[in-house]
Amino acid sequence: MSEMYIAIFIGGFLGLFGLIIFLTYLYEKKRTEKLNKIAQFAGFSFTKKKDPKEIPFRNEFKDFNRGHSRTVKNFMQGRKNQISWTIFDYKYTVGSGKHSHTYNYTIFHTKLEKPIAAFILGKENFINKIAAKIGYNDIDFDSHPEFSNYYLLKGTDENKIRQTFNTNILAYFEQNKSNFQIETNQNNMIILKPFKRIKPAEFNITIDEITKIVKLFDKPKY
Repeated sequence: MSEMYIAIFIGGFLGLFGLIIFLTYLYEKKRTEKLNKIAQFAGFSFTKKKDPKEIPFRNEFKDFNRGHSRTVKNFMQGRKNQISWTIFDYKYTVGSGKHSHTYNYTIFHTKLEKPIAAFILGKENFINKIAAKIGYNDIDFDSHPEFSNYYLLKGTDENKIRQTFNTNILAYFEQNKSNFQIETNQNNMIILKPFKRIKPAEFNITIDEITKIVKLFDKPKY
């Protein structure tokens, strides 16, 4: 009897595992179909899967060199709101076995007209606040305490970053509390929500919101 119960348990576990894999497959299939339709409607090119090594700006950002099992899916390129975009779902894994963790999020990339200071801007969390008190790199602005309290801003050239973040930019981010992470290198800019993929239904709203951010730092050609 005990062997029968064990067999039933194992069979049920394998069945549940198979169901989860199947449902995940269906979800990913529907996501790709929806994003493909969005890309077509916007006039973007669309590729279901791409080799991460083919991303031309991958060497400009550390995320593309982290972990292993890197994948690029739902890759689209096109022009919207007078800005040229490269957008895709990016996934990578750190660690192995029980200690592994997979990160999956949507990246929006654009090339600015001119190079600007290299920086990373994101929402400050509790750990960041503690680290800042012991000397961790966080660039604050006395003139805009609300900005400094909400965001973590870091980079190697503090003077250039301070010149980049003028009054208009600081005021915008104070008035529009953002959960995006923004990273720049030369004239490359990527914007994402840390470890979150954008839902197809949120795509157009998200790209419009990101457009406002890009235009704070850049003057696109019309």
